[in-house]
Amino acid sequence: MKKKLIILFLTSIFFLKCEKKEISATIKIKIELENKLSKEYPDLNFLKIYKNGKLFKEIKPDGLPFIQHSIKLKNLEEGKYEFEYLNIFEQKIVRELIIQESKIYEISLNPDYSDYKQNFKKSLIRKLKVNDSLKITYRSQGCFNREEDSVIIYKKEKFYELERNGKTTKLTDKEVNNLIKMECELNNIKFGGCTTSDIYIFSGKNFKKDFIDNTCKWNGWQNLKGEMKWK
Repeated sequence: MKKKLIILFLTSIFFLKCEKKEISATIKIKIELENKLSKEYPDLNFLKIYKNGKLFKEIKPDGLPFIQHSIKLKNLEEGKYEFEYLNIFEQKIVRELIIQESKIYEISLNPDYSDYKQNFKKSLIRKLKVNDSLKITYRSQGCFNREEDSVIIYKKEKFYELERNGKTTKLTDKEVNNLIKMECELNNIKFGGCTTSDIYIFSGKNFKKDFIDNTCKWNGWQNLKGEMKWK
């Protein structure tokens, strides 16, 4: 009797394994900008895909789609897939997707995404004390273009104000975050070698800090103007 039970148990395990469906999934990888207002079109330098911690596939620049396009990976088994690439600030970004069933999965990779909050402690805007002010001067110059602009940020007791073109307005929390995000991303800018140079000067009481962006990939001031709805 005991022998029959063991045989029955082993037979049940065998049939359960046979009945387990094989997973065959598809991943649609879309290369797109996080900032929909941006007019820049940066590409990915490379894309490495890992499956369960091991390198599964590497796609070099000539095999990657242009911005706002996608590629598909088909007949994929279940597991954890990680997508590693460099953003426009040359930071390593890793996105994760777990396949558990046979279906089409989608994932977006953003060349302009950055973990800007890691630079919060460096933000001069956040360090402003009540009744202090900070001026941001922007200058852009290239072979065929030249632009200048500036704003003054005032720290009040419970809010911020911004002066631009002689007009002062109270900032919303979102607008303050837009300004801080731009400042934090400036700290991540690397040398680019583009013929157009965007210069940012942050000046205030007892401080002055300059940033130069010649990457032709980020275009932070124009993005900020769109987010703030400046003309």
